[in-house]
Amino acid sequence: MLNSQCIEGTLVNILMFAFMLIYAINNRQCVNRKPPIITHIMIILFCVFAFWDTDYYGYIESLELIDFRFPNAEQQSHLEPLYIWLGNLVNGNYSLFRLCIWLVAYVLFLKTLQNLNISNRQAIALFVVYFLLTFSYARVSLGITSLFYGVSVILKSDKRRLISICLGLALFILAYNAHKSMFIALILFPFVFIPLNKYSLIFFIISFIAFAVVAGEAIISELLLTNAVDDEYGEFIQESATRYITSDAKATGIAAQLLYIIQITTLILPIVYYYTKTNVSKYISSNFTLRCFTNYATLLVLIGIAFGIVLSFNSPISYRLMFMAYVPNIIIICTLYKNQVIPHKHYNRFFLLFALYSVLRLLYTLYNQLVS
Repeated sequence: MLNSQCIEGTLVNILMFAFMLIYAINNRQCVNRKPPIITHIMIILFCVFAFWDTDYYGYIESLELIDFRFPNAEQQSHLEPLYIWLGNLVNGNYSLFRLCIWLVAYVLFLKTLQNLNISNRQAIALFVVYFLLTFSYARVSLGITSLFYGVSVILKSDKRRLISICLGLALFILAYNAHKSMFIALILFPFVFIPLNKYSLIFFIISFIAFAVVAGEAIISELLLTNAVDDEYGEFIQESATRYITSDAKATGIAAQLLYIIQITTLILPIVYYYTKTNVSKYISSNFTLRCFTNYATLLVLIGIAFGIVLSFNSPISYRLMFMAYVPNIIIICTLYKNQVIPHKHYNRFFLLFALYSVLRLLYTLYNQLVS
């Protein structure tokens, strides 16, 4: 019965995505106009009713297991206290619970674009084909958009600098409370101001691998187990920590592995492009804000790769850190295109690769549900 519901839900998501894909294709090069309100509504609805991914049903179970009358309800779940509080606030209403999370996350993304003077219409088109699927199922999306809105506020704080820095730090706190893994992304922030060249890149690669070897498992366990005081709930959260460190069962199978390789390629390829195209690297070097976002995307991918080497590339901590590079990549690509630094044909190739992955991912999910 549940599988039948999953299939029907995935078909609905595919239909919704098809409409948004048409919009994205038609508006991928529009740099001056705002998207129609219906586009924003479709994106929010897609996220609230993201039936296509198993996390949608996993969060239902997590909420159902929590007894909000219990004084320390956060000890009953691997979810952060922020979501326990929100679940209690909406009285366990799951649709309203998701609406609050993804609406805030999406608004923070839009605010980031506005703060950086990036065209909403083109950025939303890129968002749909590049980030929407990952954004729609993972609660870490709230942490990611909080982080990068905070970064944009701090970097663009020309006036009222103290207020901007305080707001940025408040958004960092929200990011940390939105997902435990944001801790690692946050400690990378001071390093984005360091110029990246071949020597500093080698230094960071060696340092990140050493960090993953020495402290990786300890940090993950500490982040996930701090609330576990009861034996029963502690055992449940311990299992969550184990899944976080080890391979994800969803990534097994040749087709799934190929999809995963394509997805990681969509994150790594733009970064390689930034450094290998002379005109692009020069433009980024001359733009302080863009350079910081490029450094952030690079460091996130590098530390994700480091955890992949030490633990497993199917380890959630590895790919989740790399997934955080989606937002800065959107910012960088849109800025480069708007300023005519990246040619039309290169931009269109990126767009095609991103769209191809998203379509294949949804079709593979449907196929998996049909044969299971």
